Amino acid sequence: MKSYFPILELQFPALQPEETRILLMRPGPHKDNILTPKAVAMCRATGRALATTGVEINRVCSSPAARAIETALETLHGYGKMVYFHTDVRLADTAINEAGQTAVKKVKAIMADRELSGEVEMAKILFDSDGEFSDLMTRRGDEGANYLRKINFEHPGKTILVPSHGITRIENTLMRLHGKGIHQPGKLVKTCQIINLVFNSTRGEVIKENWLELITTDLL
Repeated sequence: MKSYFPILELQFPALQPEETRILLMRPGPHKDNILTPKAVAMCRATGRALATTGVEINRVCSSPAARAIETALETLHGYGKMVYFHTDVRLADTAINEAGQTAVKKVKAIMADRELSGEVEMAKILFDSDGEFSDLMTRRGDEGANYLRKINFEHPGKTILVPSHGITRIENTLMRLHGKGIHQPGKLVKTCQIINLVFNSTRGEVIKENWLELITTDLL
């Protein structure tokens, strides 16, 4: 099997005492909430790439969804070190409660009726500021943003791996962290992609954000 390699070299300057790093990660492709073999390989390759940068992952805060937990464990497997791990519903996908499940069903019905497909079209519906899902997405974004700030305040000087979910948690969380209203995001996080967030650990502000390129191979 050919080896995996990063498109972009990962670089992590040392944290200052008043900084916290959060590696926000979307789970890999899955079937029935179990990662595919290719997703496992991508996670392990990502972990190996992180290890080569010298960044020290101190703990994991994960969505309770099985695919997020598996993403974290396989990434740590590649990284070569297991760390303290816990889950929290404030990082969960929309399936965590009835309101979210109902919203997803409605969005899928709208897309089927309009003969639409894909994440971009789904995001347009979910993040339409005049649409019926805007309030839900705003609440989820605020919940996610407040939880990331909590992680930041509690772990100054540390690096935390945070597997969460795409359209219905990560994008709106990032928008709310930056004080933006819910709208169509400029870009959508891909599966197994990591967003490097550096917070000021006393003020709770994001002082650096960069989206790391995926670990790829011609097998994917």
